Amino acid sequence: MNRIVNFAGAIFFCFGCFAASSHAIEPPKTLKDQLTGAWRLISINNLRVDGSKYELFGANAKGIVIFDRNGTYSFQIMRAARPSFVAESRLEGTSEENKAAVKE
Repeated sequence: MNRIVNFAGAIFFCFGCFAASSHAIEPPKTLKDQLTGAWRLISINNLRVDGSKYELFGANAKGIVIFDRNGTYSFQIMRAARPSFVAESRLEGTSEENKAAVKE
């Protein structure tokens, strides 16, 4: 009886070690797997021909990029502070407000 208990304990120990070690030897994720998901914009700088840098969307631009597993992506970027519309509706904005919202 004692041998059966010892044998059973050894079997459970081996399976337990195998189960614990199977997670430790996972293959590394591919670049595709690492990039899939949503990412928040931290900064965006453009480079002029003379080598100087500038922020096309101003300081503290906001943005997000989303990559799916098929290689499709979506990238949105905008200024942190957009001029407000007096009517609080972009559909009712004046030509000056619309121009400021799009150009600045």
